[in-house]
Amino acid sequence: MQRENLLERGEILTTAWLPATTPGNRSTYLQVGERGAFDWPLAAVAVVLDLAPDGRCRDARLVLGAAAPIPWRARAAEALLAGRKIDEAVAAAAGEAALEGASPLPGNAYKLKLLGALARRALLALSTA
Repeated sequence: MQRENLLERGEILTTAWLPATTPGNRSTYLQVGERGAFDWPLAAVAVVLDLAPDGRCRDARLVLGAAAPIPWRARAAEALLAGRKIDEAVAAAAGEAALEGASPLPGNAYKLKLLGALARRALLALSTA
């Protein structure tokens, strides 16, 4: 059985350590749902970029939500972004790369387009912020 955490019975998480941000560090979270508030997302994307002063991506983390039982890291998209300036074409390619290896369940294939579009939108928003 695969577990989503390593907590044993009676244990509780009391602290979470997050790395310090750098001046070029930007992040966003986007989601789409059937209703506006208090609803589970149909698709979600979290992105963290570390951009150099010239706009090139030094590091990227892209995670898809509502795509699997756990948040799904899109490593192919992250690799595609490395060292590149993010424009419309690069963002679109990363959105496609984020879906590499996806095998949706019956009735969930529509999520692929949502996830790809959210990834593209998030990357463009961060690259121009």
